[in-house]
Amino acid sequence: MDPGQYKKTLKLLKSSKAPKLLDGLKACYDHNFIRDGGALAPLMGVFNVKKVSEEVVREAIMALADFCDPPKVDGQPTFSSNGLLLINKKSSGFKGLQRVAKLIPHDDLAISTNAVRTIYGVVRSFNENGLGSAEEPIYRSKLS
Repeated sequence: MDPGQYKKTLKLLKSSKAPKLLDGLKACYDHNFIRDGGALAPLMGVFNVKKVSEEVVREAIMALADFCDPPKVDGQPTFSSNGLLLINKKSSGFKGLQRVAKLIPHDDLAISTNAVRTIYGVVRSFNENGLGSAEEPIYRSKLS
């Protein structure tokens, strides 16, 4: 996605209308949009909305799982550090993993499975990129 489109697409993520929200969520498969375009907080905000359709929740957790547990690219020496963004010092605004953990017992298997995959991605990201870092105490406190 062109970085010039980030602002317009962020508005879609904040929409209360499912079709617009789904369009915004589809853009979240672009990891640069989440990481550099400021889309993580609005994406996490989807899980806090009371009257959001199951389809929207499914798409949101699938995009988040893809971000936290991305397919490994040949030659990539370590696991992605994307998951650390969910447990860093700025994650308090969207409660880090708490909202994701609440989705594990969901009746929809795709939602439940992708919630587990997201948490796995965050933990693996911490193990491979967060241990020994200056922010390790913050990461540990968010994981406990």
